[in-house]
Amino acid sequence: ASYVEIYLERIRDLLDPARQNLQVREDPNKGVYVEGMSEQYVNSFDEMMDLMTLGSRNRAQAATGMNEGSSRSHSVFVLQLVQKDTKSGQIKLILLV
Repeated sequence: ASYVEIYLERIRDLLDPARQNLQVREDPNKGVYVEGMSEQYVNSFDEMMDLMTLGSRNRAQAATGMNEGSSRSHSVFVLQLVQKDTKSGQIKLILLV
């Protein structure tokens, strides 16, 4: 799982806030991705929710005219599911954004 924020036209990693000014890249095999974005392995729904909570705490917030704690950014949570057929050994990847 990965979690990034787009704020003031800059991308930063919400799971590792030291990673800032990340760049969007395109690769013929991987497709579009964020270079340098951290990837955390999770084994359960609860672990995934813990990462979402951690990342949400790291989002940029500021007061607006309508809301005292409004988020001033867009965030993207990426979850890559890996499924392996135990008989054939075939691996399937599913990317959820």
